[in-house]
Amino acid sequence: MKAFHHIARTTMLATISLLTFAGCENTIDPIADEGKDTFAIYGYLDMRSSLQKVRVELLRPTVLSEPLSVDGYQVSSIDQNDGTFQIWKDSMVVLSNGGVGNLFVSKFQPQLGHVYSLIVSRNGVTGAEAIVELPKQPEVFVEPSVGDSLDLSQRIALLGATDKPTAVYLLYEVIPPDDSGVKVIRVAYGDPGAASARGWEFDVNLTSDRYVIMNGLGLNIKTKGVIVRRVSMEMTLFSKEWGSIGKETNLKRAHGFLASVGVFEHTWQLDSVTLGKMGFLNGQIPN
Repeated sequence: MKAFHHIARTTMLATISLLTFAGCENTIDPIADEGKDTFAIYGYLDMRSSLQKVRVELLRPTVLSEPLSVDGYQVSSIDQNDGTFQIWKDSMVVLSNGGVGNLFVSKFQPQLGHVYSLIVSRNGVTGAEAIVELPKQPEVFVEPSVGDSLDLSQRIALLGATDKPTAVYLLYEVIPPDDSGVKVIRVAYGDPGAASARGWEFDVNLTSDRYVIMNGLGLNIKTKGVIVRRVSMEMTLFSKEWGSIGKETNLKRAHGFLASVGVFEHTWQLDSVTLGKMGFLNGQIPN
């Protein structure tokens, strides 16, 4: 089921991006809907970007009806954690079918664990609302490293996590022996690990990372004197809506999809013994 959710949300991520600039037949059944749901909202808040984009359309009563305009409607958002209020700018975009549509944009970067209300209104009256929460920052437990220089690893647990992190990277800030300045080497881990009683766990292969670091620096694997200044990881987290696509539980008087994508970073220190097994010197600054 976890694998299915990962595939579904990855596909939906591409689909939502496509829908942002694609024409679609947004209609409602006037008998079933009874005029309650009048808008289509498609998009997701993305912590990886400082510019947020959401497609908003008025739903047509029937397929044969003329397209309805959102002129006069305002899209705004409220950060329920700190009260920040944003009015989104209405931009007309050319759709893939040659028509035009409304894309609402706003310059801000959502934060982990914050809850946002997206409101479509006119003359102070709310026409539709969507509520979405950025994924919460997980608690991280880093176990001591195990093994020797030929097979050195370290287990990381995201305590209480219920879903798989994606696009995981280990970031090593290092200084080469020639003291040419701090270099940042990114080691891609993809979508690692598995669910456990503690949450979600995966192993960092420190031996393999050493080869990536030395290759990134253009150095022979036997070269000595590389100093490690900082070790961290970053990963992408998806909100719960990606696992319940089609249920629209966070939309009021609207159809569509609104979710969020968060980016989480965590820094920890490798002890001198572990760094020695990797062939590195310890130059980490205490937290």
